[in-house]
Amino acid sequence: MKTAINVLIIFNLIVFFHEMGHFVMARKHGVRVIEFALGMGPALISKEKGETTYSIRMLPLGGFCKMEGEDEESQGERSFGDKSPWQRLSIILAGPVMNFVLTIILLIGLNTYTGYPIPVVGEVIPNSPAAEVGLEKGDLIEAINDEPIQSWEDMVRKTRETTGEMKLSVVRTDQSKETILVEPMDTDGVRQIGVYPGRDHGVFRAAAYSFKQMARFAQEFMHFFGRLFRGQVSSADVAGPIGLVKTVDDVTKSGFEMVVFFTAFFSMNLGVINLLPIPALDGGRLIFILIEILRGKPLDPEKEGMVHLIGFVFLMALMLFVTFLDIQKWMN
Repeated sequence: MKTAINVLIIFNLIVFFHEMGHFVMARKHGVRVIEFALGMGPALISKEKGETTYSIRMLPLGGFCKMEGEDEESQGERSFGDKSPWQRLSIILAGPVMNFVLTIILLIGLNTYTGYPIPVVGEVIPNSPAAEVGLEKGDLIEAINDEPIQSWEDMVRKTRETTGEMKLSVVRTDQSKETILVEPMDTDGVRQIGVYPGRDHGVFRAAAYSFKQMARFAQEFMHFFGRLFRGQVSSADVAGPIGLVKTVDDVTKSGFEMVVFFTAFFSMNLGVINLLPIPALDGGRLIFILIEILRGKPLDPEKEGMVHLIGFVFLMALMLFVTFLDIQKWMN
């Protein structure tokens, strides 16, 4: 039950932010929003307020912001198609941008609450190399092999890259400085000295760290997409709806912080995916608008609509195929 609730909260929160981006920007530019919906399929709850119908639909995955003239020809002054290319581009772009906004909000909140890792010893693992050479809680690692350490990531990177013994420049809690030699241990192929990081709860530093995290999320996704394009990804690396529910179940068991972290990570990925130049996605629509700007005139709406329809059918077929792979993995 807890997993089911988390699934509903995570996916609907991400979709809400995405569609709200389209909604707010459409209203700002005077486009009539016909319906704002969370979920797909038949409407369970529907309420009309002003010119817009707000609904919650049966299938709790997905949603939409239906604008006048977005997918059909309309010449009204409040039509999406009647707006300038730059106005339409901002409306489409607002959805993925709001996914990035949600990501950074969640990460800043999480990193402020839990504290983000800094190159200060937070805890020493008993019988580890760090314990053997006398490292203690509160020790600041200033440098490794005379290379300045600015973050916990620098410390992890340097430890993994260095072969043999490392020279640590340490500032003790009494502000005295020492040079300590330590030989990292190898744990499952990863070199480490046996310490956990200290934590800083400052909001501004948490914000800076959160932006770095978000950039790393995007970089990791684009690396994955590149491997996928080159055929270097197996079916075990891809997850559909069932696989995502299984992942949510795993992070739910790991605690609230992991649920928030996963939500931020998934929101970021959804934003990046929507910017890919694939018909039916926001990125595909952006490409058509950019072509219109370069040509100086719009493309045939019927032809563009047909391309998006084909893209939608392709995405649905891909979703079914990935779901089939999920079922196979689940049965095995």
